[in-house]
Amino acid sequence: MDFKIQNYLPFVFTSLFLIAVNFILGQNTTLKLYIFSAVVLIGGLPHGALDFFILKKRYSGKKFLLSLLVYLLIALSVFVLFYTNPNYFHTFSLLFSFSFWRFRFQQ
Repeated sequence: MDFKIQNYLPFVFTSLFLIAVNFILGQNTTLKLYIFSAVVLIGGLPHGALDFFILKKRYSGKKFLLSLLVYLLIALSVFVLFYTNPNYFHTFSLLFSFSFWRFRFQQ
């Protein structure tokens, strides 16, 4: 696997920006929630920043719109599940990640 720091610069700068916002806003949790949610929705969910373009390249016409709608519904459901039950969501995602990691490297 070829590691290039240029590939990760947007993530580094976004992370630094969000850390600065966190310190500047202090206890204003409502405004922080809006800013952080906007960053997540604009930048995409984890590992999904380029999914729109991937879907556009793979599908065209109605299939593209349908795939985009399904993708957005999945993203919205993950956000709602996380917002309503963060502890259960984190537990499930950690178990899922561990099982994926375990089976991927067991081959």
